[in-house]
Amino acid sequence: LWKEEFDNFVKLRQRTKNIILPDIRKLMNSDYSNHEEICSKYTDVVPGEAMSLKQYFPNSYKLLSYSEKLGYMEPLVPPLRHYGFCIPGDEGKHYIGNLDYILHDFGHMCRHSIQHSTKTVFIDMGANYNFNKDMDTVDEYAPTIRLINTYRRHGIHFDHIYAYELTPIDTERVYKTTPTYIHAALHWINTGVNAEINHLHNPFTMIKERYTADDFVVIKLDIDTVHVELPLVLQLLKDEELHKIVNVFYFEHHVDMEEMYPYWGKWDTATTKLSTITESLQIFSELRRAGIASHYWI
Repeated sequence: LWKEEFDNFVKLRQRTKNIILPDIRKLMNSDYSNHEEICSKYTDVVPGEAMSLKQYFPNSYKLLSYSEKLGYMEPLVPPLRHYGFCIPGDEGKHYIGNLDYILHDFGHMCRHSIQHSTKTVFIDMGANYNFNKDMDTVDEYAPTIRLINTYRRHGIHFDHIYAYELTPIDTERVYKTTPTYIHAALHWINTGVNAEINHLHNPFTMIKERYTADDFVVIKLDIDTVHVELPLVLQLLKDEELHKIVNVFYFEHHVDMEEMYPYWGKWDTATTKLSTITESLQIFSELRRAGIASHYWI
C-alpha cells in the first residue's frame, strides 16, 4: 500500500510542481494577514486545497514520521534510499541517484517554519556539484542542485549557501559550473569540515553564532569520511540548542551494507568502524524525535 500510494503521490507532485516559484517570504505581509493564503497557493501539493499530507496516504499514513514544526516525512526503512534500489538486476541500479523517495511537507513548513522575516540557510558539507572539468557547463542533475531546486519550486529560496569542500577546486571553475541563481547566496569554503566542537571549521559553530530558531536552516552532510561525519551527526543529536535552529537534515550514512559496496567500495573494517543499519535507523529516529526533519541522502 505504501509504495502504491507514494508512487501516485510522486506523479501528482511532478504534475503540479514543475516551475520555479517566487520567494514566498516576499509575498507575505509582515502582519501575517495573508500567511495562510500564500502557503495554500504556493506550497501545498495541489494549490488551494490545503490538504494535510497524510490525506494523500489514506491507507499507509501511520508509517509516516511527523514533526509539529515540519510535518510529515517518509518512513525510515532500508535500503536507506529509494525503495526501487531493491529491485534485482539492472533495473534497481537506475534508482541509485533517485531522490523521489524523500517526502517534504512544504505546506506544513510554510505554515509553521517560514515567516516574512525568516532567514533561509543551506549548509552543504561535501559540496560536490559535479564540476565539469572539460567544459564550462552546469550539471543540473547534480543531487544538491536538484535538492535546491526542489525548495525553489515551493517558493523557498536560500539567502545563504555555505558550501564546504575539501577537494581543491579553482574558484573560477566553481562559478562557471554552478547555476547562476545560486551565486548571490553561495559562500564557497574550499576546506574540509572539522568535527571538533567549537572549531572554526565545524559548521555548527557558525550556525549557533549566526542563526536562531526563527530561521530556516537546512543541512546536507556527505563527506565520505566516517570518523568526521559521525561525530558531527552525534553533535547534532545531543545539542539541544541545535535542535531549535536546524530544521532539515540530509545525511548519507555510510553503514555496513553489502548492496552499497559497488558504489562506496568495501571499507577497511580494521581501521574504520561502520554503523549497522539498525544503529543508523535509531540515529535518524532520534533526530526526528528531536524535531529535525531527517532524511537519508544519496
